[in-house]
Amino acid sequence: MRKILALLALTVCSTISEAKQLELAKIFYDNLVLQRSMQDPIWGSADPGSKVVVEFNGQTKEATADDKGNWMLKLDPMPAGGPFTLKVSSGEKKLERKNVMVGDVWICSGQSNMAFGIDGKKLESYPDIRLCSIPEMTAGEPRDDLEKSYNYWWFPCSPEKSRIGTNVEAAIPSFSAVAYHFGLELHKEFNVPIGLICNSYGGTFGEAWISLGALEKEPSLRWLAEKYSKDHAAQLVENEKQFNEAKQSIYRIREQFGNGRKDIDTEWTKPEYDDKNWDGLTQPGGWTKTAKDGCALLDFRKMVTIPTEWAGKDLIVSLGTIDEYDRVFFNGKDIGSTGHSWSSDYWAVRRIYAVPADLVKAGKSCLAVRIANVRGAGGFTGTSKDMFIGLKDCKDASASLAGEWKSKERESITWSGFPLGPGNPLSPSVIYNAMLHPLAPFAIKGVIWYQGEGNADRAQFYRTLLPVLVKCWRERWGQGDFPFLIVQLANYMAPPEQPEEASWAELREAQAIAAAELPKSGLTVSIDIGEANDIHPKNKQDVGKRLALLARKVAYGQDIVCSGPTYKGMEVLEGKIRIRFNNLGSGLLARGGELKQFTIAGKDKIYHWANASIEGDTVVVWSEEVKDPLSVRYAWANNPSGCNLYNKEGLPAVPFRSDDYKGVTYDRK
Repeated sequence: MRKILALLALTVCSTISEAKQLELAKIFYDNLVLQRSMQDPIWGSADPGSKVVVEFNGQTKEATADDKGNWMLKLDPMPAGGPFTLKVSSGEKKLERKNVMVGDVWICSGQSNMAFGIDGKKLESYPDIRLCSIPEMTAGEPRDDLEKSYNYWWFPCSPEKSRIGTNVEAAIPSFSAVAYHFGLELHKEFNVPIGLICNSYGGTFGEAWISLGALEKEPSLRWLAEKYSKDHAAQLVENEKQFNEAKQSIYRIREQFGNGRKDIDTEWTKPEYDDKNWDGLTQPGGWTKTAKDGCALLDFRKMVTIPTEWAGKDLIVSLGTIDEYDRVFFNGKDIGSTGHSWSSDYWAVRRIYAVPADLVKAGKSCLAVRIANVRGAGGFTGTSKDMFIGLKDCKDASASLAGEWKSKERESITWSGFPLGPGNPLSPSVIYNAMLHPLAPFAIKGVIWYQGEGNADRAQFYRTLLPVLVKCWRERWGQGDFPFLIVQLANYMAPPEQPEEASWAELREAQAIAAAELPKSGLTVSIDIGEANDIHPKNKQDVGKRLALLARKVAYGQDIVCSGPTYKGMEVLEGKIRIRFNNLGSGLLARGGELKQFTIAGKDKIYHWANASIEGDTVVVWSEEVKDPLSVRYAWANNPSGCNLYNKEGLPAVPFRSDDYKGVTYDRK
């Protein structure tokens, strides 16, 4: 009898230990959008073996939780509509998700240019557009659900929901500008609810977004999986330890900025401080060549002369955009700071700080700025016209702050070449594990993808990597070949004086090849809207609009022109090259004058600037320096500034080359 009672007690304890709360997967929150016209998977957890009932829009579906407490069911396809309430019950346990719409859901993913935030003041009120942001996360193993320590709220699109904080006149954007403009165009065109899930992670490599299994299947990528294999568990533990130590250093640095910032030594911020041994650094322009890997903590000082008529009056200090955290002092007094939490958006915020009247004296004053950046190039990254000091209530009374500043590096943190580990976002698969795997099989219309900057120095390698990524995601979702729309990298860096090889041109080519060869894929060109001095160009509206045009054809089947001219072929005729194109639209157009950024080469493979003119549906290219041309290129540079071949629909031509010579990234991986 005692044995039986003991066994019963053990069974009861085991049952109690396995009991679970009734839960939905984290992506299911109030205000969400479910995908129209297809079965919508709904899943979560409950007591093992218990029956779960889901009610939605007149449907009632049931599922039974497995021995681990996991359950899933699928709703029947529905037309667009709402709002509805999603009701889930299991026995006496109940939960609801309110204000749920049925429409089209898009995953919006990539690096920091996808994360680049929309200014809250520019948002329009469209309550049927729903916005959901996934925080930056990594994981060593694929997660079945999103990290539980975060909330994954869906917000109806409106200015009131756009900000997570303010800094004088600047608002910290909270949602992807590219995704917003993309979704807005689709909503206006189709008048259905649009759900936008932004899960971007700045400064990352494409391989971090692919499962280890997918990397292992591809022979040329298998080394990535092996480098991060469980066979090296001991090494990974040590790598993770080192990485966490670096992160703790960053936490310590970050505590000096934003709301609740800690006190620091401020002697260096005072006018009388001797900075004769500090370096001179022209700003704006950042510090890429100054601090190791561009990841550092730097102090800046600049002496400014305050006119007599400004004394005793409120001033404004405008510093433009700063990458990434900053803290500003005027004559030794702290006047403001931006950057108090992990965010991909601080570098996009224009800094404007108020100087109270009681600090303003005529004569020499010191403006001091401490800046920290933990990933990529940092510093003052805006434009010269955005850097000034002046009277608060008089825009005409101001003095420029652009030019030479005194600077001193205080600390440097190295990320590149850092040991791989689950916490390192540059490691293979770690972002996929944390941010992609848990979202599937949430039904979606498609994906927009803006990434590649991190892989630009390995562009040839990206030719294999990007198609593997697309196939990996499609296999994970199990929806077949859902639309996958790619943003080609914008123009960036100084324009070349002479034709040259360029890693960014090769990366764009890899993106174009993937878009052309993968089913239900397409390419959005942004070669004409970049900025030489900013890897994060501000014009995200045109990127979103062009993506929406692409989606209207690829995803929605409209018979429209969605691309600029694309290279079809060429022929050599009497010392000139005639180029043929696809996607002509209503015809070719040279915007703003004569065609630019064409180059040709002969058998020596040395390219020269070329003349070019439109003849019907072709472009004829020639150069006095190349009598017997064999190959031609267009917009083949990191920044082919001035490239101006379009179709008459206003869409830019896709950069191309007719040759297949080995580029600068050929042997890199």
